Amino acid sequence: MFRLTKQDVAEIFASELAGWAVAKPGAGTVAALTLRAIRHLLENTGEYRAPEGVGAPSDEFLNQHPLPLQALYDREKLLRGRLLYVELANFIDLLVDTGAVQIDIAPQPGTFSLAPFSDPATEALRVQGFNRLVEVRKYRHDSDVIRVPRVEKTPTGARLTVQKARYSDQAKSNLILDFVGRGDAPTLRAALGAENPGRLPALDDPRLVNSLGVTILVFYRDENGALTPFLVPRTRKTAVLNRGLWSDSASGAAEWPTDPERTPGTFEAYILDDLHQELKSEIGLEVDDLTAILPLAIGREIMRAGKPQMFFIGFTGLRRGELLERMEKARQANLKNPIEPEEIFRMPLLRKAPRGADPRQIHTDYESMLVDPQCAASLYYSMVFLERIGPRLGQFVD
Repeated sequence: MFRLTKQDVAEIFASELAGWAVAKPGAGTVAALTLRAIRHLLENTGEYRAPEGVGAPSDEFLNQHPLPLQALYDREKLLRGRLLYVELANFIDLLVDTGAVQIDIAPQPGTFSLAPFSDPATEALRVQGFNRLVEVRKYRHDSDVIRVPRVEKTPTGARLTVQKARYSDQAKSNLILDFVGRGDAPTLRAALGAENPGRLPALDDPRLVNSLGVTILVFYRDENGALTPFLVPRTRKTAVLNRGLWSDSASGAAEWPTDPERTPGTFEAYILDDLHQELKSEIGLEVDDLTAILPLAIGREIMRAGKPQMFFIGFTGLRRGELLERMEKARQANLKNPIEPEEIFRMPLLRKAPRGADPRQIHTDYESMLVDPQCAASLYYSMVFLERIGPRLGQFVD
């Protein structure tokens, strides 16, 4: 259905009014182009949007609205309020008390193979959803990712069981949960939910890849010396978190080492190296640009039926202008890559991202702040950590 936006209406009105007032050919077009140029100056390729209501259109592959998802998984204990994560491990107390977290990695042999649904119609729906994902270019290329079928809390941190998996299999499972196909089968989310209403599938369910996502909020000091999160304006072209909202500094699916035989089975080699690659690719930050990177928590994401997500906080001595310069350089380089979608808008010129917030209010305020659910959880963990660590933060920042 063709739909006019408020901006379309404003441009048409400006064009018609100008044309009627001066009765000259082209005057209306000039007026409309002028209005569009003003919009561009204000937004600078970003989106200026009001919060979406519950009934607003969702992604055709994933429901990303908090209220219906909260109701669907009503037997799960969400992180807080409408933050769409179920916590598996929290490292903040360890960081505050000891200054360190130990995360052990237990690699499994072989490559994970995605198991089919027992219902042929549901399995056919999986194929339709993946084909549609390819058609709209939200899936563009395959890679090896890290599947996490088990997370165990330990006295010093956590132990992750990891296995090599394919991103294409993630696209056939965790990324198309709410796709409605041509047959009579329910969505993949509905099929999974019917087996255990109100609950997430098991983390090791073989019908889901459940690859590990990593996400980080990088904090810098503003002109007044206050620690400020560096949020980025996410586009609608990504496979998920694609509603044009503010998002974390960098995030992505953790990739399996290219040479696992020679890769130490450590957290640094399997997870941190990949996170550094995300930081370099998305906002142009090198290892030496960060004074510290700290793991804060691991959770299961409701939107993708319990896909595991690791949250980090980072600190840099770079100023905002330097961060913007690095990000734009990385963004321009990514635009030349035909394989990858445009994931980040140019930073808006006259609009600022939300700053740090009261962790006790983020779960109720994040939608009006126009941040995506992942960023909301990151802000929550980061602000809790900063509040808890207080003046001892200097051991990580300075």
